[in-house]
Amino acid sequence: LNLNRVKIGGREIIVHIPIKEQKW
Repeated sequence: LNLNRVKIGGREIIVHIPIKEQKW
């Protein structure tokens, strides 16, 4: 799985992003 950590509103959440759609 491709897991990315993203902070939203001060909360750190792990989001799964497909490799083909990982442009940001």
